[in-house]
Amino acid sequence: RNTSGYQLYPGPLSLFLDDSYVANAEIKHVNLNEYFSCSLGIDPTVSAHHNDTHRSLPRATSSYAPRTETQLHVTRFVVKNRGRVSIPRLVVKAGLPVVPAELVDDVRVVLRAPRLVEGGEAVRGDVAAGPDAEAGSGGGGGGSVGGVVARWARYEGGEKTGRLEFVCEEVAAGAEVTFALEYEVTGPVDMDFAVARG
Repeated sequence: RNTSGYQLYPGPLSLFLDDSYVANAEIKHVNLNEYFSCSLGIDPTVSAHHNDTHRSLPRATSSYAPRTETQLHVTRFVVKNRGRVSIPRLVVKAGLPVVPAELVDDVRVVLRAPRLVEGGEAVRGDVAAGPDAEAGSGGGGGGSVGGVVARWARYEGGEKTGRLEFVCEEVAAGAEVTFALEYEVTGPVDMDFAVARG
């Protein structure tokens, strides 16, 4: 809230806390007593880590089908709040690999978990949580597991880019939230799968 006694004009600004530089930000025009938001820099009490694993899946052999390989990729995310206050609506951004234009006809990427509805949010309860959870195994039915809901990222113009957002409804003080992204990449046997991972 602007309680400075002055209008704030739009443009870039530098933020300082106790005479120490914190971050750069950009604001729009803010009138007296008007609420506004801007980044206050990195909070050292919050951390987000991810661990990527992948393995080849068994393939059916047929003399008529092209020889392809499928790899299952699982990314597990861990968000920790070591602060003394809870964090409401924390958004973690992730994405599926972007297949180069020259490989579009040969490579297929399929999202396995969480299950997302077209243009919207995840099937409630379909986001994995907890250290023993399997990717995509939600509690089914009543609400999201651990208060985490996945959705397709929203971009102007409705362009699909394979980007997802995991929205943590609340990360309590001292709490840890875990969730997972699971997808398959199928391509020619001789393909360098690192290219498709992006």
